[in-house]
Amino acid sequence: MAELKAARQSGILFQTKAGDHAAEVPALPTTMVPPDPDQDLAPITVRVATAVRLTGLSRSRIYELIQAGDIEIVKVGRATLCAMTASSA
Repeated sequence: MAELKAARQSGILFQTKAGDHAAEVPALPTTMVPPDPDQDLAPITVRVATAVRLTGLSRSRIYELIQAGDIEIVKVGRATLCAMTASSA
């Protein structure tokens, strides 16, 4: 019983149909490697909704520019991804 109480306090319990059981839970990593500040990562493509937020243009206008060939796209399944270029940044 004391083991069950200690397990409850430490938060390593899981619930089953039979009741509470103590279980060992693997520890999550506490340290994360920070990104390299010299490396500026930018997306190659973005979804249309993200392009709308980044440019301030309407969704309809983005699709008009795609249709006119002013914005390059890549289709991945059903997703339409707009290519990010230096001129669009």
